[in-house]
Amino acid sequence: MRKGIIPGVGVFVLLVIYLLASSRGTVSCTLKEERVTLARRDIVPFLETLEARWRRIPLRLVVAGKAFEVSKDALGIRWNIKAMKKKAARGERVPLLVEWDEEKVKALLESLAAKTLLPPQDASWEGNRVQQAQAGRRLNVERALHTLKQSLENWSDVVTLETFDALPPRVDTLEVLKTKGITTLLASFATSLKDREEDVIFNIEKAAASLSGYFLNKGEVFSFNAVVGRAEKEDGYRKTRILANGRLVPGYGGGVCQVASTLYNALLRTEAEILERHPHSGYSPITAYVPPGLDAAVSYGSKDLRFRFPSQDVVILMYPREQELVCEIWGERENPVATTITQKLLKLAKTSETEGTLIVETVVQRAGSKDLHFVDTYLIPWDFAPEVTRYFSGS
Repeated sequence: MRKGIIPGVGVFVLLVIYLLASSRGTVSCTLKEERVTLARRDIVPFLETLEARWRRIPLRLVVAGKAFEVSKDALGIRWNIKAMKKKAARGERVPLLVEWDEEKVKALLESLAAKTLLPPQDASWEGNRVQQAQAGRRLNVERALHTLKQSLENWSDVVTLETFDALPPRVDTLEVLKTKGITTLLASFATSLKDREEDVIFNIEKAAASLSGYFLNKGEVFSFNAVVGRAEKEDGYRKTRILANGRLVPGYGGGVCQVASTLYNALLRTEAEILERHPHSGYSPITAYVPPGLDAAVSYGSKDLRFRFPSQDVVILMYPREQELVCEIWGERENPVATTITQKLLKLAKTSETEGTLIVETVVQRAGSKDLHFVDTYLIPWDFAPEVTRYFSGS
């Protein structure tokens, strides 16, 4: 057997083996990008040497974000060298073939399915809030077996298993809403979570959960700050970047304003009376989840989002869905409001080498409700000005 061609252990993650039998009694092997020629009698010893190194690398399985490490020997995972040698003898191309102890592998996956089980949650009323129904999930062992075998034969030692079965709740949210006469979706609005930082998404989900399910009585004034509360370190929020005087600075609770703005844009499509709303001091990529003039900044003790519904009870639902934050407003009867939003760029001017001023006029016309009229002024980074121009030009 030729010496010096067996690569280090790390190479095996990406290693692809092909065996090609030749008429001269030799075998050609491709190891990653290096090609060697072996005598037929050396095929098995060569593969056994590679297999021994491969089996010493632990198998790491990731299920529902949890990592589990196990030795390949404990599961009887090995190369099917006999089958590989037969294919070589017939002059066929031979990929890596893996075999294992089926009972041991199944038992491991069943154990992981139990450890990572997420039970479904039935909808229910808790005080003046509805707890939304949540589907559960359980690892599908049979499909996980297939995924694991494919991954091993592709030389993966870290395998993420995502073969879940959905477990539906017995009582869904709409059934529970109907018990209080809430039957109709009045409006919904979604903002993007794509490319948002992990800590920002954490803050968004925390704030959204604190208001989702809120039952708002007819005529009752809803205060975002009163319901969501402060968004500081001691309240469990994470440090990110926030806007202060139009500029990004380190601070806790970044992302909470996206929750308020998503709610605000849903409200604009209903009969809700907007009693208080504030723009941000600046507009930049971090606040571009809605257009300028359609944001709602909140800051505990100074800026709030307040509103009421004059003619019916409503329930506010807020939840993440894939790469979006979704707000739904449910009520007792059909939404009679047709909303028209008109925006005008009043000013976009450079004020320094790096900054500029943006002034936007927004008019919200709703049949049967009082029109809303805002003129908002923002500080913007000047390199973001082309994006603003494109939005208002419709391109």
